Amino acid sequence: MESQNIWNSCLEGVSQHISPQHFSTWFTPIRVVDGPDSDEELTLEVPNRFFLEWIKEHYLALIQDVLRRVVDSNMRLSWKVGDEMRSSAAGAKRSRAAGGTGGAKAA
Repeated sequence: MESQNIWNSCLEGVSQHISPQHFSTWFTPIRVVDGPDSDEELTLEVPNRFFLEWIKEHYLALIQDVLRRVVDSNMRLSWKVGDEMRSSAAGAKRSRAAGGTGGAKAA
């Protein structure tokens, strides 16, 4: 099953256990990121670190339970933080534009 389809099925399951307002606030912003191990791992992107910590604290058990039911196996769940991904990409772009190597700082 494709990662996006798995996540869509998970969202359906999660929505049955929480209020529509909480679902809209905490689950609508989550995006699927396809990775090299997408058959064994579901990678989700959240907007920022606070969001990630809040989701893990309040909904991780529910997400894992629904995911196990959807895929009928122990698919790994991994997370990426969107603002960190964008800021590191922007930093690399700025560094390359300035003649840098995209990650290493001159001493």
